[in-house]
Amino acid sequence: MIPSTKKCLRLLEKYGTSRNVIRHCKKVAELARKIGRRNKANVKLLNAAGLLHDITQGKAGKAQEKEVRKILEAENCKEIIPLLKDYSMSPKNLLKMRTKEKRILKYCDSRVMENKIFSVETRLEDAMLRYPERAEGFRKCIPILKKWERGFGITK
Repeated sequence: MIPSTKKCLRLLEKYGTSRNVIRHCKKVAELARKIGRRNKANVKLLNAAGLLHDITQGKAGKAQEKEVRKILEAENCKEIIPLLKDYSMSPKNLLKMRTKEKRILKYCDSRVMENKIFSVETRLEDAMLRYPERAEGFRKCIPILKKWERGFGITK
């Protein structure tokens, strides 16, 4: 079952997600709904995945993916799991993202820093500063995300 906004917010509270991460998740979901509507995507799924994508704050990569999957299975929210599989930011993962919903979700998360929307370049430049060991991978993600941006009909 795809959880409602109300259920997603209860789950974020239940699993101790911080207020600033919840604000980030709300903004990702808001942007995903907007882009999803324009692109005839599953807006309900995008909303739920946007709200819950960072429910396990503080973890990253495969550890985060595993923990999120465990929570979503336990909470009967299995429909969201495919959108968050191989979700960490890398060119390899981006190139594996085939569904419109998965691309929209990742693109939106790649634009939102805290609870504000930035360009892909600005958002990933910040990530490069925070994670210099992953800078080259982030740099290679920019053209992929920009191609998706054009495909979504986003001109700024």
